[in-house]
Amino acid sequence: MNTLILCSFEVGALPYNMARILNRNNFPTYYLFLGSNEAGHDSTQFHYGNSEEKWNLTDRYNSLVKDKYHPRNYLQIRSKILKILKEVKNEYHIARCFSSGYHSYLLRKAGMKYNYWSYGSDLDQMCFFSGYKLERLTLGKVLLWLGKITVLKNAYRKSIQLSDSILISPYQHDSLVKITSGRKYFFLPHLIKTETFGALKRKKVIARHSVCNELGTERYFFSTSRHFWSGERRHMADNKGNDVILKAFLKYIQRSGDKQTKLVLIKKGPDIEMSRQLVKKLGIDEQVISE
Repeated sequence: MNTLILCSFEVGALPYNMARILNRNNFPTYYLFLGSNEAGHDSTQFHYGNSEEKWNLTDRYNSLVKDKYHPRNYLQIRSKILKILKEVKNEYHIARCFSSGYHSYLLRKAGMKYNYWSYGSDLDQMCFFSGYKLERLTLGKVLLWLGKITVLKNAYRKSIQLSDSILISPYQHDSLVKITSGRKYFFLPHLIKTETFGALKRKKVIARHSVCNELGTERYFFSTSRHFWSGERRHMADNKGNDVILKAFLKYIQRSGDKQTKLVLIKKGPDIEMSRQLVKKLGIDEQVISE
């Protein structure tokens, strides 16, 4: 009984990591990513680089997903992906699927049932029309954007509506019932192996000492948020508020007089350069480290 994990939008590297864990424990699982990372959701590559695992089928189909968001291209891409899914089903004897993103409904058309794995903004944003961009676009771009958002909204809704079951966060319940009812829920076990508090505390002390030595400081703050806050992204539900973090750190320095503490950021997301410019503007270059 082989498993397929498919996503047209990945975040947190969770779908890939689940496939990796299942294969490591002798549950044959295949991973197929039919998307791109122009929005900065590049978690799989960020954590694992260019994977060459035999169970990762993504490279075989990367040529099909160029400019996938354009409404004129979507029907052509959809027919190619549908053909691929039928081939994958037969070639790898797929018996069950977990899926995330707007290509998910094509699994049903390919003869495969699936469990839908919500990543957040699919239900928060993509299933519902939002017009905040329209006032800043020309008429031609408005029409193109309306076509794009309509195509994606319908695909997202179908992907959720045709699923056998769904995994969501509790706060998404109200959004879910607006587009479908009668969905069963499923859950996934936590991917992290738990340890006793004492063991974790000892590891924390050792790790903190090691990081402080590397940074050359006795104290540091660490922000795990990808850079997603500038321009139009400021109005989105998944705005990470990186600018707020930077300005708050500046206030900490000003009020405490502590210029030795470092703020460590990750190098991930579409607004890395905007954050870098803000760091320079605030004059905290020496206190901020981007890793």
